[in-house]
Amino acid sequence: MLATAQDIIVMRDASQIEARVDEVSDEQIKYRKFNNLEGPAYSVKRTEVFIIRYENGTREVITPLEKRNESSSVAASKDEKGANKATEDKYAYINEAQNRVKQDIHKKKFYFTIQPNFGYAVCYEGDADFSADGLYTGFDIIGELFPSKVSSSGVMFGLGYNYRRYSLSILRQHVNFNAMDINLGYTYRSDMQKFYMRGFLNINVPLSSQVPGYYFTNDQSIDMMEGTNTTVGFVFEAGVHFGGFNVGGRIGTAFVDQFEESAPALVVGINVGYTF
Repeated sequence: MLATAQDIIVMRDASQIEARVDEVSDEQIKYRKFNNLEGPAYSVKRTEVFIIRYENGTREVITPLEKRNESSSVAASKDEKGANKATEDKYAYINEAQNRVKQDIHKKKFYFTIQPNFGYAVCYEGDADFSADGLYTGFDIIGELFPSKVSSSGVMFGLGYNYRRYSLSILRQHVNFNAMDINLGYTYRSDMQKFYMRGFLNINVPLSSQVPGYYFTNDQSIDMMEGTNTTVGFVFEAGVHFGGFNVGGRIGTAFVDQFEESAPALVVGINVGYTF
């Protein structure tokens, strides 16, 4: 089940209330607490509220901070030192409240994403007469954990599956390759900018692969070509998200390929997924 969208009420003392705003009138703000939407309705004086940040990203300034009445604190100090201290406190208060409003507030700290992907993969040996390239498809199950709702950076971990149909130059035939992905790394997600980015270590574990039949190369008979080499590499992804939908691209590399060669491998693809 998806989390219910929330509004953020920022008070003039820089505190915040996670809520669903029901009514904004000339005298007061009526709301229900986000963690108890079926519970009682609350209200707060309009003059005590600085700004409301609605769940769709829009903001409404209720009472500008510059109009705050500081007469009670300033009047208490008549000497110059006391007046300067009151001014410093005022601007510190304003800066703190504005910084809180600018923070990128997530709806929750943990995200769960199902992400199909497809693209092109290639392995090559350089000077040797060996290369393998072809299209791939697959999907990933990704978890993203953030330290807090106002943190854009976190850790990601996931499992995936991919199927590749390589064309082998030495056999002039195709090989069907199935593998499992294990991913662990860094994630960045901005709800304000609708942007996400991930960089992670990728461990690609072969499950099965073969070319059935007999082929002749260099006067030797080969009954199958297997990819059995587990690879370790790095993958970078970036894209945009709207609501729960994600669209982006990826590029990755591995230090060796799956065919027991010393060749590097390269993957370029597109991701389309949904985040819960």
